Amino acid sequence: MKKLLTILLVCLIAVSSIFAQSKMESERPAKMDVKTGLALITSASGKSATRKGDGQGSADILFAAVTVTKDGKIDSCVIDAIQGKVKFSAEGKITSDKSAPFLSKNELGTGYGMLKASKIGKEWNEQAAAIAKYVVGLTATEVKQVTN
Repeated sequence: MKKLLTILLVCLIAVSSIFAQSKMESERPAKMDVKTGLALITSASGKSATRKGDGQGSADILFAAVTVTKDGKIDSCVIDAIQGKVKFSAEGKITSDKSAPFLSKNELGTGYGMLKASKIGKEWNEQAAAIAKYVVGLTATEVKQVTN
């Protein structure tokens, strides 16, 4: 439930960022069918390396992009996340594969592995897609009401 609220909050932030730019409207072309908003929520964590094992640094980025129509309704929404993890030795040398890409949770699909812990039987990317589909047609106020 906490992750659902976080994802809905990201959508709300993305929509709100569109309306925060309304003062710049005079600088934009007169005819724009939609506006685009992007929200990023980041966190970082880590553990120290010891003689017994590698340390790890981790950065998590959850993001949502939305387009909003002139009447304030969400036209489209994409939600994704990246978990970047790097392991290092006690000597400070990176022990992770430096050439390995950091794939997003949508790119990983079933390879992310949330399905086994999901109470609703859906992988992370399926849940994110369902939330993105749910907010289409809603306004920022309506999304905020769902998250409260």
